[in-house]
Amino acid sequence: MADIKELKREPVVIDIGDGVERKLRYTLNSFALIEEKYGTIDKAMKVLEAGSIAAVRFALWAGLVHEDENLTEHYVGSQIELADLEELAEKMNKAMMGDLPQGKVASPNS
Repeated sequence: MADIKELKREPVVIDIGDGVERKLRYTLNSFALIEEKYGTIDKAMKVLEAGSIAAVRFALWAGLVHEDENLTEHYVGSQIELADLEELAEKMNKAMMGDLPQGKVASPNS
């Protein structure tokens, strides 16, 4: 079994440009929102990897909406400058994949 410290995720804190620090978290609800929009998580990842700005905006919103249910996808997008996309993509990746220990694949039986 993996050491709990390996599985414990450090919070990914971001400011989307409005001066408010928010925790970027991809919960089961976040992934469900993404799956509802794209059909499958695999399809969503392909669209993200292709560089879709709309997909980045949606995925970012899906990782932030847990803090404020009134937060809209449009508001999130209106706060982001194109120059910030690379840094945001890195933080989104860290927040999405942060629970998995490096070099290991989690299994339900471990």
